[in-house]
Amino acid sequence: MALKCSGCIGINPPLFEETLKLQEAILRCRHPRTLLTVANLGVNYKDARRLTEALPLLEESYRASKAHPSVRCVGQALLDGYVQAGKTMEAAMLVTEFLADARTGLPKDSPQLARVFVQFALILLDVNEYADAAPILRECLAIREKQQPDAWTTFNTKSLLGEALLGQKKYADAETLLLTGYEGMKQREKTIPPLGKDRPPKALNRLVELYTAMNKPEEVKKWQAERAKYPVIAPMPREKK
Repeated sequence: MALKCSGCIGINPPLFEETLKLQEAILRCRHPRTLLTVANLGVNYKDARRLTEALPLLEESYRASKAHPSVRCVGQALLDGYVQAGKTMEAAMLVTEFLADARTGLPKDSPQLARVFVQFALILLDVNEYADAAPILRECLAIREKQQPDAWTTFNTKSLLGEALLGQKKYADAETLLLTGYEGMKQREKTIPPLGKDRPPKALNRLVELYTAMNKPEEVKKWQAERAKYPVIAPMPREKK
């Protein structure tokens, strides 16, 4: 039985509840198959928004994953659960652990490491941990400016770093990054794949937020008009950026 991934289509907690009872009776709690069922049940509860039940199971599975690689991928589900539950401190600590693993396991200055950086920085932005997200995004941007200076993703990273600084009310530094990030993506819009088409309008949303915070109504109107050129985009699954 393979571990269910976060965002799976089927949600069937009763099946895993019954399986877990049988495995605990026959195989005992620390058997790898029992731990896999604990992980599956935790993911099912999370996907059903039953976070009070999900988090203890996901935490148990994640602790067990140190010795049992078959449940190692439960870490992402646990992180998602912390974000859904608004447990910002726990989410930030888990991101720090994941980043340490990534730095050890991936080549320095590689595009793969940059993707990991931005994925976990997005989690921190989601929970408003702007001060923690900023240095990670700076690392990501340094890699992308060195390895992929003309890629749209590099300019998206600038916009994301601008968001992290905006969240800290560092408006002057945020402004430069948000402007160059949007303009860079706009110039490269034809190279952005379908799953990334919401990045330019999101960058515009940040500019509107910035100039609203800076009390610059004319700039707000200007960027709202630019944002109106884009259709309303439904939320999309998070992907490698």
